[in-house]
Amino acid sequence: MASTVQMYVQKIKLRIGADMNKIDNDIGNIFKRIYFKKNNKIRQFFINIYYGIENITSWFPLIWNDRDWDYSYLLRILNKKFDRMESYFNEYGITKTSESKARKILICKNLCKRLYEDDYMIKSHSTKRCFKIQEYDRELLCKYIKKYLLTWWD
Repeated sequence: MASTVQMYVQKIKLRIGADMNKIDNDIGNIFKRIYFKKNNKIRQFFINIYYGIENITSWFPLIWNDRDWDYSYLLRILNKKFDRMESYFNEYGITKTSESKARKILICKNLCKRLYEDDYMIKSHSTKRCFKIQEYDRELLCKYIKKYLLTWWD
């Protein structure tokens, strides 16, 4: 009789242990599904917080010094955005055209920088030539934005 009771106790222990292992595996699988699922709202919430803080720290100095009375501040904001987009396409671009997109964005970034620095007079030594170069840069920037804006995504 004692051996029969011990046998039942052993079966119960094995069954409880097996059930606990199954519960542990189920919890682990649920956690993995929650963590690794791409469209998971909880995971996306924390990713959004991370990138939101990164954006705030990156953009804060520029926004703090932004003023509404001059076009150069708008060009500085565009320059910053083009800079971030260019580095994204160079580092994380996954399409075949990522390098090409990064080059076009680099051109726009450099044009913005030239326009907001506004040192055409120093480089050209002629007022007429200065205004022609500046106008050409503005037109080229607008042309690039108009032509390629809708293709700058990855």
